[in-house]
Amino acid sequence: FRQIQEKNPFGDYVVIQMLNEPFVAMTRHWICNLQHVAPQVLDSVVFVATDRAAQEGLTQFGYGPEPNALHVVYLPFQSKEAQAKAAQAAENPNNNKPPPKTTELVYGRESYFEFMIFRTQLLSTLLNHDISFFLVESDAVWLENALPLVQSYLQTNVSVTPTANGGPPIPLADMDLVAAR
Repeated sequence: FRQIQEKNPFGDYVVIQMLNEPFVAMTRHWICNLQHVAPQVLDSVVFVATDRAAQEGLTQFGYGPEPNALHVVYLPFQSKEAQAKAAQAAENPNNNKPPPKTTELVYGRESYFEFMIFRTQLLSTLLNHDISFFLVESDAVWLENALPLVQSYLQTNVSVTPTANGGPPIPLADMDLVAAR
């Protein structure tokens, strides 16, 4: 994370996107969108894959002039429910159902809140190591490079969560932003 933060030409922070297997296709579309509107942004993005399928899906993605040019970090997450199902499958070898490959995240379910705690712990760890970040989601539509604006938000030394519906004008649409220093 630190090496990418130090190389970011737009400011002293990293761009973070977390994903699991169900979001690989959407993340690939996000990458393709950025290649057209702001290709230099991808050098500052760290993709945090929370399962092996997401990690493989991005590391095998043929983007840019170099294969495997994306910064992908594997940080496993499995909800308590998914852990129990995996343990149950391991105990019963006659069961033909394979254990779940990833944790299904549905808003309001316990696994969703477990993931939010997991994500908060990661972000807290980064802040404790003096790594500032800009957290983005793969469903964001980037109309131009927003990274020059992020540094000015981080200068205030507070968490910022502007929205497209009432936040300061930003060159993004349909997303919430989280930046922290």
